[in-house]
Amino acid sequence: MKKTIAVTINAHESEECLLQLLENIMNYFDDFDIVFVISITENIYKPFLKLINEKNAHNIHHYITTIRPLSIPFWGHQNLFHSHMLNLNYLITNNISFDYFLFVDSNELYIKPIPKTLVESMDHYKKLENSKYKNIDLDDYWNDYKEYKINRKWCWTKFTLKDSYFSEVFQRNKMKVKHQYNNGTILPKNIIVDIFELYMKENIIEKSTFKNYPMEEIWIHSYLDAYYNEFFINLSNVFTEVYVGDKITPEHMIETTMKNNTKFSIKPVKRDINDTLRKTIMNK
Repeated sequence: MKKTIAVTINAHESEECLLQLLENIMNYFDDFDIVFVISITENIYKPFLKLINEKNAHNIHHYITTIRPLSIPFWGHQNLFHSHMLNLNYLITNNISFDYFLFVDSNELYIKPIPKTLVESMDHYKKLENSKYKNIDLDDYWNDYKEYKINRKWCWTKFTLKDSYFSEVFQRNKMKVKHQYNNGTILPKNIIVDIFELYMKENIIEKSTFKNYPMEEIWIHSYLDAYYNEFFINLSNVFTEVYVGDKITPEHMIETTMKNNTKFSIKPVKRDINDTLRKTIMNK
């Protein structure tokens, strides 16, 4: 019996590219059953449902969890991560079975499968009884953080400092700030539910005094560092290759990622059905 990966996606801009992404993932995950949980913007919701019918793509097991107004802030805002957590909450409250939870951005595409053995190797990691920082005084760490002596090269540090609740939550739970792209992150059910429960318990989306920073790059890896230290150190669970620079050719991106044994998808791929990189990947 196959295990199930729940794939969380925040979709906007193009219903055609969204369907193409779902088909792309289905194509590369033969060893798993896939269920998609999707938060979608109102402008493409009905066109997406229409496209599903036109393409007769009813074999794609998916749930639309929320329909977002275009007016709400999203990129570079806590709403993005909260939307992923609402996708997870949909699975939990509706008793939808899954074994792993995979974060996928709507502007990425897979070019090779994640090996089943690599995914299942995450199953044995256990939570620490307490944060690894339990017996460490973190006052000096937070003083340094607030004075930009830590993470000073990370552009979002100054934005997190505008949120007084941010440091309060992290200090209360004995966590240091770790940051990493979340796209391509896959976690076993027990770990992501653990992460989710503390996030919801702290009610961060409601209590934060400033929300304009990407919590998706912070919360998961900070939690793993403090409470699943062996997992955090020994396993790279971020499987997307992110390319920066306009002069990188599609061929170079694909060739480089194919040679990397720890990366399986590419970002960014423009949400344009006629984009050259998108066409190159889909015709691969």
